Amino acid sequence: MKDVRDGRELAELLRELARVLDARSDRILGQTRMIDLPNRATWIVTANNPHLSLEIARRCVRVRLDAKTDRPWARTGFKHSPLREWTKTNRVRLVRAVLVLVRAWLAAGRPPGKRTLDSFESWAAVVGGILEHAEVPGFPVGYSYTVGCLPLGATSR
Repeated sequence: MKDVRDGRELAELLRELARVLDARSDRILGQTRMIDLPNRATWIVTANNPHLSLEIARRCVRVRLDAKTDRPWARTGFKHSPLREWTKTNRVRLVRAVLVLVRAWLAAGRPPGKRTLDSFESWAAVVGGILEHAEVPGFPVGYSYTVGCLPLGATSR
């Protein structure tokens, strides 16, 4: 959505999203009848080292990128370069790979993931189950996963 500058700005953005998050009403195209639809959107926000309250941090899936260099913009020699072009060219293979993982999980009887993510238990059971079945390590684990997003001096309960 946008690059968030600080926790207050993020909190304001999330409050506004929460206002419209659960469901929305809209008119059926070509008719005067209104319908209520569930909101199934995933909201994505970028930020550099955000300072988040525990309430906000526990609702975030944190992704930390470490280029292992002080000048990441100057790197060369990428395996897939340019990445966007490679991704477009290989889209079918990438989507197929994800579908193979999901199909294998379904064939195994949909084993739920063993770890959870607060307030997202069913999502964590599915995504964690798919990743665990594929033996992909590192799925997030509740508060211990979000503590890195907390304001300085804050602690989880």
